[in-house]
Amino acid sequence: TAASVMVVTEQNYKELLQSTLDDAECINAYCAGVDFQEKHKIVYMLVRELCIHSHKEALILYPVVKSMLENGAELIKDAIKEHREIERLLSKLDSLHTVEQFTHKMDELVHETLANVFIHIREEEAELIPSLRKVIEDELAVKLGRQFEAATKQVSSRPHPDAPMEGEAALLADRFEAPMDKLADEARFGFVDPASHLNAITDAYHTKH
Repeated sequence: TAASVMVVTEQNYKELLQSTLDDAECINAYCAGVDFQEKHKIVYMLVRELCIHSHKEALILYPVVKSMLENGAELIKDAIKEHREIERLLSKLDSLHTVEQFTHKMDELVHETLANVFIHIREEEAELIPSLRKVIEDELAVKLGRQFEAATKQVSSRPHPDAPMEGEAALLADRFEAPMDKLADEARFGFVDPASHLNAITDAYHTKH
């Protein structure tokens, strides 16, 4: 049904966060159990996953919201403002390279980033998603859900807070950035898709605790 398909975006978002960072205390405890190199990878993976979700929303979900809801343009304007703030914070996390930078700034930036992310989720759950459920037809909802899932391996995976986030300009900007982001991810993680590595780290952590 439309209702079941339309929640796929937020379910995936929350599952991602809950599986790795149930709250700020969780990531602090998690990082305390691994060395600096592993901490670095964990935070970089957080940056990657949140960026992918952000870009999927902007390119796939938001155009539908804007076209189908009477107040869609206003909702999207607010959502994009939140996206830019989150991506600015992610950009700061992404730029932490030295042990000293990471040690002194990581906790504060992670707390601030997650606070903004959860505010964004709550606001979308309160108005945007319920409003869209009421008007979207099942066929379009199914198509949207499939597009959202398929886009995971297509969209850019690094923060681009100043890039266009609406219309054709957003699509063109993402197509330009995505190949370079994937090359950068391969250099950073040693493979294109680091999700399996993140899951392995998570499983090992929960086994020990």
